[in-house]
Amino acid sequence: MKYTNKIILILIIIIILIFVLNFYQRYLTLKKIKDAENLIMVEKPKPYEKIQNPVLIKGKAKGYFFFEATFPIKIIDENGNVLLTDYIETKDNWMTENFVSFEKYININFGKTKRGFIVFERANPSGLKENQFELYIPVYFP
Repeated sequence: MKYTNKIILILIIIIILIFVLNFYQRYLTLKKIKDAENLIMVEKPKPYEKIQNPVLIKGKAKGYFFFEATFPIKIIDENGNVLLTDYIETKDNWMTENFVSFEKYININFGKTKRGFIVFERANPSGLKENQFELYIPVYFP
């Protein structure tokens, strides 16, 4: 009986650790998204939202996030496979240090995984490392 109790206790501890680590990972992800709000604010989709076609990508970013009124995005699955690469274009004046709105509908071939990320990349025509920035928004696929 003592051996069984030890196994049950170990399983309970493992389950609690998994729960705590998952919660902490979500906390760190949401903190990174919040910290990026001085550069880009994504309104749609929300973190951990279940998305389906057509996917609305909507938000606002500082003008210098764009180059020639566009910036790149990627949709990747949980294994890092790129499902889509595209560009977001603004219709507003992007040559400003203020926030500029963006909105686009996209269709994705989701593949077989159930989770992934929408990756917002700062336009970086110079290729300089100090100008690189990516924001990962975790999402669920249908």
